[in-house]
Amino acid sequence: YNQQGGTLGGPIKQNKIFYFLSYEGTRERQFAQKFTTVPTASMRAGDLNVGNTNIFDPMIGDANGRGRQPFAGNLIPQNRIDPIARKLISDSRWPLPNSAGTGSLGLTQNFLGQGNTLFDRDTLDSKVNFNHNEKWSSFVRFSYLDYSMLNDQVFGYFGGVELHPTNSNAGRGFGTSYSGTISTTYVVSPTLVFDAYYGYTLMDTNVEQNNLDENIGRDVLGIPGTNGTRRFEGGWPRLRIDGFGDLGITNDFMPYYRNDPQSQYVANANWTKGRHEVRFGLDYYNQHLNHNQPEFPGSTGPAQGGLRFRQGTTQLNGGPPANDMNSFASFLLGQANEAGKILQYPEEYRTRTQMFSAYVRDRWQVTPRLTMSYGVRWENYPFPTRDNRGLERYDFATNQMFVCGVGNVPRNCGVGVSKKLFAPRFGIAWRATDSFVVRAGYGISIDPFNWARPLRTNYPIMFVQNLVAPNNFSAATTFQQGLPAIPAPPTGGV
Repeated sequence: YNQQGGTLGGPIKQNKIFYFLSYEGTRERQFAQKFTTVPTASMRAGDLNVGNTNIFDPMIGDANGRGRQPFAGNLIPQNRIDPIARKLISDSRWPLPNSAGTGSLGLTQNFLGQGNTLFDRDTLDSKVNFNHNEKWSSFVRFSYLDYSMLNDQVFGYFGGVELHPTNSNAGRGFGTSYSGTISTTYVVSPTLVFDAYYGYTLMDTNVEQNNLDENIGRDVLGIPGTNGTRRFEGGWPRLRIDGFGDLGITNDFMPYYRNDPQSQYVANANWTKGRHEVRFGLDYYNQHLNHNQPEFPGSTGPAQGGLRFRQGTTQLNGGPPANDMNSFASFLLGQANEAGKILQYPEEYRTRTQMFSAYVRDRWQVTPRLTMSYGVRWENYPFPTRDNRGLERYDFATNQMFVCGVGNVPRNCGVGVSKKLFAPRFGIAWRATDSFVVRAGYGISIDPFNWARPLRTNYPIMFVQNLVAPNNFSAATTFQQGLPAIPAPPTGGV
């Protein structure tokens, strides 16, 4: 881990123009290791006679798991191993155990994966101050950040959990951030001063898993319904086998590309009149979110799709308890208890939000020992929107989603915001003696909850497909059936 930096500053023109520069660089390299669990060679061949295992044939008996017959010797016949599962277990890039396992069967945490992680960051801050004349001064600030990262996965080409001990973003990342401010102060007279500034920040970040340019689920493995036609839908689907390390991408928020500009305008004035010092001003804040991130908490699969193989699919209802061998048997048979996918529509979703405020405050020196401060702040928080229409709102009464600003649905979806958010403040300071001061105050603050981010992936922007079996003993889909196609959600207004 290496970190370096420095600062430089001084006058450009004596008593008129000054500059300041600051740089900081960070370089991190790790050879990282992480334990996980992989099936043994005999298990991949269908031999699941490990410990107290009982593997039952899901093709025999009823849909509730009753009346099933066990596989002889807990061996899955070769002609019953699903062709897609066979592709996976025959590929040497899915590594075999390389470490003594733990647990009652000695198979848990039996693989130690290792690889490289990288993180580079460069930050530059600069500022130039101008003293135009005795009454007018200003400054310009510019900041720049650039970063790149690499976080290998435990199974290499086969994906799996990320190796970095604290960074959950597997794959590669890169991005830049820009930030700048223009500020000025003007002294009209000894009793009247104006100050104002404009600030702008742009955060651009891109994080994506490996193999994104290859539709592995659809074109390599042949699982129907996985991947898609857009690049961010490429790569591995998420394949989860309970008790074993996931294959492919292991989370439901990858990849993501974000471009978020923000700007703020602030203007203030300070006016002194006798014993009164009055300050007043206004603030306007504008925030844009431009994201491409197929993310939804609790989804079974990411944009590439996902299947989960569980114990109950090869268990007898009312029979002996199951273990992780049952999960792997379900995988070999291609019987997934859960499956799903996220459809993001359109490719980039955008939200817009604004905030307004204004205030006035008077500090009154009532006597040499008594000071009173009182004022009021007004705030307004319009309902956020998309870039070309309103947001969306679910109507519990009709079980419908209103697409605001489309058809006969109003742009704010009927959600009103108060324009009477006045927040008074009052304070007092009394110097009883030269060594004893009493202070007291009262104020109301408005703490807004901005819906722009929580609703950024609201339906129909994001459609979540979760296929769940009717019970723990049956399958929601199979490798061969895959995932049903998801039509693009309608946006006709409701």
